[in-house]
Amino acid sequence: MRHSYPYADLAQPTMGTHPPVQPGRTSQVKVVLSEDEYKEQMFKIRLNSNQYLKRLMEMAYDYKNPVDENVVIPQGVFAALTPPIIVQPDYDQTEIYTGMSFSLPVGTTSAILQLGSNRQIPLYSGAAIATQTFQFVNGLTILATPDDRRQLFIQGTITSNGYFGLSGHCFEREGER
Repeated sequence: MRHSYPYADLAQPTMGTHPPVQPGRTSQVKVVLSEDEYKEQMFKIRLNSNQYLKRLMEMAYDYKNPVDENVVIPQGVFAALTPPIIVQPDYDQTEIYTGMSFSLPVGTTSAILQLGSNRQIPLYSGAAIATQTFQFVNGLTILATPDDRRQLFIQGTITSNGYFGLSGHCFEREGER
């Protein structure tokens, strides 16, 4: 039995067997295959499809383990030598942060977020903030290992409480701190 398979030439292209297609027109080529050729073509198509799906699955993230780490910024005087505000990671493994939220308190003159050893994100620098300022950073992907620093350096005479939060996910929840 012979099978008719319209795209059989895609797996093994041959040069010069088809007339050129004029612009604006389509051309369908009908190829007649033997039983063995048909099975071989179908095998190649299935193999390519499986490899493509495997690559898609490897690219996908697993969002079922959410992470939400936060800390309240207390009132007080924060000078240049004041220790930073540290956020402890929830789990002993790599976390992926996809969003950050900040509520910089009244009186802040400088705020810098440090994630890891050399990633510093300036949040504010200037005159003292007169009203509490909210900032949301979304659409990012930052990987942080359990040993990476998650700290906020803040300066100024703080007269209200503030908030600093990181949200995202981790792949597996192995050990809570």
